[in-house]
Amino acid sequence: MVDRVIEKGVKPTRTRYFPNWVDVAHIKPSLPRGVYRAELGIPADAIVVLSSGTLNGKQGLSVIPELAKHLIGRNDILFVICGDGVFKPALMAAGAGLPNLLFMPLQPFALLGELLCMADIHLLTQNPVAADLVLPSKLCSMLASGRPVITTCHAGSELDSLVSQCGLVVPPNDVPRLAEAVCKLADEPATRAELGGLARAYAEKTFDRDAVLGSIFGPIEDARAIVDDVAAKPRRCRAQ
Repeated sequence: MVDRVIEKGVKPTRTRYFPNWVDVAHIKPSLPRGVYRAELGIPADAIVVLSSGTLNGKQGLSVIPELAKHLIGRNDILFVICGDGVFKPALMAAGAGLPNLLFMPLQPFALLGELLCMADIHLLTQNPVAADLVLPSKLCSMLASGRPVITTCHAGSELDSLVSQCGLVVPPNDVPRLAEAVCKLADEPATRAELGGLARAYAEKTFDRDAVLGSIFGPIEDARAIVDDVAAKPRRCRAQ
């Protein structure tokens, strides 16, 4: 979006990237992962692939029921869709009868950390057009949970450049490739742990509240200090 603004004639020095932030103390990898699993009857050794957030058209969510059908033979992998939105009825209809696909209503914010930590893998599907323009705010929370992310987007997008550092990126609407990515992480716990650690580190460095506010207001505070310093110095007036 910053690039788009500059393309429209705004000087780069007049732009500032101000992302959403996440409370990394509220969402952290050490939160109990078994609370929701116990309530939902999910086995402790199941690989949970979680997609959470608003369920609307820009999310590219229709690929998830297809993915569940593709991997229906993997009894160890369970897909969970958590959230509400206009697209939910269509998703539930598409996933009706699938034993490896579970739906949950929107959960309270106070329990967001426990919800995200229930997952072994986060699934972030996106409409290809939207993925090239915006960075989903829910990604910050996913990264803070210390779990790897699999996303669907075009190469070269902002989403691709970020997630490729701490997860796997798959072209949009490619169910076989998406299934391969899910199976890879499901079968490689060491890879999940490594990518999850990188995700958490990225969240702490880039999306932590203090880090975001510091990147925005730090330069302003420096400028104010200079102004105050100049104002405190005696001035010489030239006679007219």
